[in-house]
Amino acid sequence: MIHIESLQNNKIKRLVHWIKKSSLRKKDQIFLVEGEREIQRAIKSGYHLNELFLNEENKKKINLPIEKAFFCSKEIFKKLVVRSGTVNALAVFRRPNRTLDNIQLPKKPVILILDGIEKPGNVGALMRTANAVSVDAVIFSSLKCDPLSPYSVRNSLGGIFNTPWFEANRIDVIKFLLESNLKCFLMDLNGADFNFEQNLNEAYAIVLGSEDDGISNEWSRIAAEKVKIPMDGIVDSLNVSVAGAIILYEFRRQRKNFGI
Repeated sequence: MIHIESLQNNKIKRLVHWIKKSSLRKKDQIFLVEGEREIQRAIKSGYHLNELFLNEENKKKINLPIEKAFFCSKEIFKKLVVRSGTVNALAVFRRPNRTLDNIQLPKKPVILILDGIEKPGNVGALMRTANAVSVDAVIFSSLKCDPLSPYSVRNSLGGIFNTPWFEANRIDVIKFLLESNLKCFLMDLNGADFNFEQNLNEAYAIVLGSEDDGISNEWSRIAAEKVKIPMDGIVDSLNVSVAGAIILYEFRRQRKNFGI
């Protein structure tokens, strides 16, 4: 059992660098997970656990593989986590490399494409919904944030580990769609109101763009229907994670009714 009581410990200094810099996490091919529940879900979903850091004060209450654990003093541990005071475990996992070459889809898939989204919290919330409705794949397209950041993992409640996801740049994602038989919805403020009466029992891709910039002009290369969630008040848009949840649950409703 290894105890850590100094911020100058090399493992702690490395963790602090990882926490601060997403680029360093990607370079070192790792990601961080806070919280016992989320860590358990990552392990159950087959992610490789590298290291585990536990709050020494609550070590007896934690049901995790302690053979890989380092026990930190309460003062050290609270400097390592976003949710200081509410979690007692922080894990380092190996970051998987998932490209579009690895994607495998059923006959009539529903794919969610997150394009250029800036906030990891929104990515996490969308992954939580994607897991809840069992989308067949999520593609991270030229994201402006780390989809495996602690904020994203936290907002997904670990659902991100149980949903197939892939990373690619926007050009490759567009090429993938051009070569597929997927119908495509682009969520766009300039689109028509989404028709909840239409038949959605085909293969579809749903593209959600940046809240600040919307859908990139590069998406004009594909034949797609631009749609938006109907709005009756003075506001013209919903949070991207809310808009995504509405359309994904309509897909779920129809497919449950048709037994897909």
